[in-house]
Amino acid sequence: MAGGRPRKYDSPEEMQAAIDRYFDETERPTVCGLAIALGFTSRADLIRYEGYSEDFCYAIKRAKLRIEASYEEGLIGPHPAGCIFALKNFGWRDTQKIHQQFKVAGKVQIVSWADIAGDGAQPGQAVKPPRAVLDASTPSPAPGPQ
Repeated sequence: MAGGRPRKYDSPEEMQAAIDRYFDETERPTVCGLAIALGFTSRADLIRYEGYSEDFCYAIKRAKLRIEASYEEGLIGPHPAGCIFALKNFGWRDTQKIHQQFKVAGKVQIVSWADIAGDGAQPGQAVKPPRAVLDASTPSPAPGPQ
C-alpha cells in the first residue's frame, strides 16, 4: 500500500473541468491563482502534479500556457513592466543582439601576451609593444621620456 496524501483529482478530465472553471471565473489568471483554485497549498504542488501522468502534464502545461498568453497580451498595454517580469519567470529573456563588423586596413598579426609583454611582465601592467608587432601602416609611438 502506497503512503502519502491521496491525489486531489482522480482523472485528468476532472482536473481539466476545474481548470476551465478557473479561467471562466477570473479576469487575470496567474499560476498561483490556478493552484489555489485547484485546491493546492502551493505553486510547487501544482507543478509536481505534472509528473503524475502525461494527461495531467498536458492539462497543467496547457493551463500555464494560457496564463503566459495573458501576460503576453499585457505587453500591448500602457504599463507592461509587470508582464515583462512575469514572462521572465516563464523563460522569456530580455536581450539585445548587436552585430558589428570591422574592416581592418593593413596587416593584422595575432600575438600572445608573452609575445607582447616579454619575460617577467604581468597582466595589467602597461607594456610598450615591440616594433615587430607594429605594421608599416601603423604610426610609430611618439618618443617620450624613458
